[in-house]
Order: sequence, then structure tokens, then C-alpha cells
Amino acid sequence: MKKGTLSVLAAMCFTLAFAQETLPPPPEDSPLIDIAKNKSGNKEIDFTEISLDTYPNTVEYDFIRKTPLEKLIDGAQGNWNSVENLPIDIIEIDGEIFSIEGQSNLKSVEEVRVIFGKQSIVTKKITVTEEYSLFHNGLEVAKYTNTYYSFIDDATIVFEVFHKEKELIGGLAEIYDGVSYNIEEFDTPINIELYMSPNPATQSSNSDAYFRLPFPGYVVVSVTNVDGAVNQIVYAGQRLGGENRVHISTSDFKVGNTYTVSVTFANTRYTTNLVMQ
Repeated sequence: MKKGTLSVLAAMCFTLAFAQETLPPPPEDSPLIDIAKNKSGNKEIDFTEISLDTYPNTVEYDFIRKTPLEKLIDGAQGNWNSVENLPIDIIEIDGEIFSIEGQSNLKSVEEVRVIFGKQSIVTKKITVTEEYSLFHNGLEVAKYTNTYYSFIDDATIVFEVFHKEKELIGGLAEIYDGVSYNIEEFDTPINIELYMSPNPATQSSNSDAYFRLPFPGYVVVSVTNVDGAVNQIVYAGQRLGGENRVHISTSDFKVGNTYTVSVTFANTRYTTNLVMQ
């Protein structure tokens, strides 16, 4: 009896060992992902030779990055230190209701210069992984493992590359590599009609930044002076579409100086000047 049991176990071990030895190797990284990973730790990452037509954005809703932009900004500023639960997302597919639940994790942060053709900018490269599941009537129907390589300048994503894996319960798998944001697309920004009032301002009058958003989104309002000695974020958060106003205290601003007020929205930075008198 023991002998037979040992023989069965030995056979199982042999089968498992054989299966492990004959498993196909994981697919090699695409050239896009290989460059984005920056395995050699270069201070410059050059995407110039990549044809973006080969890597279209994946626009299916279940594949859209679930980690909010503000969380990526936290990562760039060193304020993200643990695994985060993603907000539970409810979506409708072909008239059926599904929910998405999972987690995101900051893997690494590094300062690099990202290059694409004639454009070049110093960024914080944020690598984030997301693992989440799609549920229907309480049953898991798909699993997702996505990795994003986001290149952030201040509160703006100037370039973002992704590797996305979707596994349907039952074995069918889909893999996508692509680009979420392309620095070549930022030549025609939305006009948010940014202006300051009153302008000029005094230390006692303060001033307000007025701007119009075409749709709701995350907004960062910051102030810098000419020599860069002042670099202050005065507001960061979600804003509704339409007319918006952010109050800026000028009590510590120097008389006679000119300050630059920046509003970052939808991955674009808009600026105007504020004069102190």
C-alpha cells in the first residue's frame, strides 16, 4: 500500500516537474515596454525610434487606468508608501452591470529625461501596477494585471506607456502594450480662459484665479515668482466643469514683483501673470 502510494506520488512529482520544464517562456517585452522599463537605469529614456502607430491606446473602459492622477502625483512627491485599494467601479457592458475591484501599488520612482523626437523634458517616472477583477452578479469573470509607466512633470503626465493583461475565467487571455498620453498631442491645449482679478493686486486685496473647465477634473493651482524662490501649490483637488475660482492670499507677496499663476488641468499647464503693487 505504501509502495503504491509512493509510486503515485513519484509519478505526480515527475509529471509536475516535466510540466514545469516544458512550460513556454514568458513573452519578451515589446520594444516600447523594454525602453519604458529602463532596466539599465539611464537618466535619459529615448522613445524617438518607436512608431506610435504600432502601439495604439486601448480605449476599452475596463482597461482604463484606475489609479487617479492625484495618486500618481503623490507618488512623484514621495507621499505614496503602501498598497492602495482602488475605488470600486460600476460599469455597464451590453446592458449588463459589472463591478471592478482591486488594488494598485507604486513600484518605483526615478527622475529621468524623456525624449521623443525633438521634444525633451525632465520628469519623474512613476511605475505603478494594478491588479483587479471584473465581477458580474457577484462572480469573478476576468482578472487584470496592468503596469503603467507614467512620466510626470509637476502635475502633468507628459507621456505614459502601459502593459495590460486580461485573463477571462476559463483561460482566454489578452495582452496589450500601448501609449495613454503622447507628448506630441499637447500642441493644441484647451483654452480655459485663465485670468486673475484684481490684477494688479496688493498685499491686502488678495486675488482670485478664474478659469473655465470644459469638463470635471483634477486641478492644481500653483504660484511662482520670477526667480523661482517662491513655488507654492495653493490648491489641488477635483473641480466641476464650468466657471471656477480659486482664492490666492497675497499677504506675503513682495510689492513690485510679478508672479506666475499656473493651473494644471487635463495634463496641460496654463499660466498667467499676477503683478503686485
